[in-house]
Amino acid sequence: MSEPGRPATWHPQHLSRTASGETYVEDALVREVREEVETQAARHACGNVITVTPYPEGPDVRPRIRTVWATGPPVPAAFAGPRRGGRVDTIDTMPESIERLNKELAEARELLHRKQHHERVLVRTERQVASAEAALKLAEERAAVEQKDVDRLERVSFGALWAMVIGSREERLDIERAEAAAARIRVQQERARVRWLVQDRASLETAGAEFEGAEERFRELLADKERAVLVLGLPAGGELEEIADQTADLRAERRELKEACDAGRRALERVNEIGRLLSSAGTASGWDLLGGGELVSQFKYDKLDSAGRAVAYAQRALDAFSRELVDVGVEQRHRAPAIPNNWLTDVLFDNFLTDAVRNGQIRDATERFRAIRDSVQTTIRSLQERDAEAERSLVRLQTRREALLVED
Repeated sequence: MSEPGRPATWHPQHLSRTASGETYVEDALVREVREEVETQAARHACGNVITVTPYPEGPDVRPRIRTVWATGPPVPAAFAGPRRGGRVDTIDTMPESIERLNKELAEARELLHRKQHHERVLVRTERQVASAEAALKLAEERAAVEQKDVDRLERVSFGALWAMVIGSREERLDIERAEAAAARIRVQQERARVRWLVQDRASLETAGAEFEGAEERFRELLADKERAVLVLGLPAGGELEEIADQTADLRAERRELKEACDAGRRALERVNEIGRLLSSAGTASGWDLLGGGELVSQFKYDKLDSAGRAVAYAQRALDAFSRELVDVGVEQRHRAPAIPNNWLTDVLFDNFLTDAVRNGQIRDATERFRAIRDSVQTTIRSLQERDAEAERSLVRLQTRREALLVED
């Protein structure tokens, strides 16, 4: 770097110190530009460094001046522009150039973080699709077995005739039909889960187009920054670069933490909805044990039916929460339990014993959903604490950055 008031010294060896291993040869064009830059630098009392890159194609590969880095008063803007087969693209003062590079690097790094986040979520979704398809296959097999039991009792066979003789055929048939109906409901729930996960996967694949070229752009800007720091020999360049990297990482972390918290709140809302329905059903079930009557029983079944329909939506929200947690280093999977609602069996065998069994099943399901709720709440609080710490770290980094820039 030249001192103010003296011509800058041309150091072609500096230009080969790049991550890509580029080598530059000074030809007539570069020499002409260099000499004019040195003249302008001496006239305007500013140091300067020239960065040269060749044209990418053409038989007569002519270099172009990519950037003129200057300290002190800027080289006149009129110096930029086409120059006999080459071009001076930009002429900035050093602080302006570094600031511009830092800004572009931060934006490129954030886009790269989003690309990596998107890829991780897509991988996680692929795994969830595979898991859901396997669960659907098992549910379909179970439903087929239950339906075979119903068909076996409905057919005229020795077993069916014997069951009719001993008076157990109709009771067994009603039980098998209820179990087959429950199995079909489970199949419908698993199919809905597979359908939603496949839709999520398709949306993610479409959104991936936004990140094309993100990594290449980041690497290109990183090479620019490396060239600037090495050639200019900035006193605080290394620390400023580290601060910029840490700032980009923390901002990406905060974005991922926020997305995970938002997904957790959506899942929590779904789980709480089921909890309220089960609580109402549990209260009605308690009254049913005391002989509450038909209206109480109907109220209980309505709440259980609503809770059963809500399970699929809760599972979808829990799956989405699980995907977002992967990005923040948390592994958490929740499987929403089935809702006990074999109302046909309850109606056919309406007695104190069946009411007590159903009441116990409702309590168990309520406890399992309460455990899921508590786990999700704890995770959200942990994410919020991490976000607050990341915010404090960002403030410290920005304070240090401002101090370095003021010192420089």
